[in-house]
Amino acid sequence: DLRARDGAGNPPLMLAAGSGATELLQRLLKAGVDVEETGSGGKTALAVAAENGKEDAVDALLDARANPNREFGYERMTPMMLAAKACKGGAVSKLRSAGGRVDARASDGRTPLLFAADCSDNSVVTDLLMHGNARPDLQDDQGRTALMRAAARGNQSTVEAILFWGKPKLDIRDHDGKTAVQLARDGKHEEVAKKLEAAGAR
Repeated sequence: DLRARDGAGNPPLMLAAGSGATELLQRLLKAGVDVEETGSGGKTALAVAAENGKEDAVDALLDARANPNREFGYERMTPMMLAAKACKGGAVSKLRSAGGRVDARASDGRTPLLFAADCSDNSVVTDLLMHGNARPDLQDDQGRTALMRAAARGNQSTVEAILFWGKPKLDIRDHDGKTAVQLARDGKHEEVAKKLEAAGAR
């Protein structure tokens, strides 16, 4: 049954997307299943594939004209945001190339770049800044930029990538009045703080 759902409310299309079962996914689409069909939490198959880093499934769904900018849930997440949050650089790149909005905002103000700043791997922020022209100084609902989020977590390679590719403002303060350097020091990330100071941050 193409419309059957599992205990969590997910139809076969969603399960195929999440597991990367691309051949099954393509058969379901050819059989007439709606590419924008939603499952648990209002996610589409593209969102599920992106979140799980199933790049072949992402390709197949985009080829079937899945919407890379469809929002879902009260958080107003997009497939690219989910991929960035999960640090799935390949999926982020494919969604960006397909017209995914790099500066779309979730309900808490985060963009794909702001989600990616929490990753220790800098490949996602590099892609978004270098190829997507993402704006580095957008702030979340705490007033934090991508640089500030990366600094607070001590993600040194991510901080370096943002500094190099994004050329961000270094004196922005969050809602608590703290800069990226201060957030790094609060987290005892001394090497990150030194990198920021070497770049001119205070």
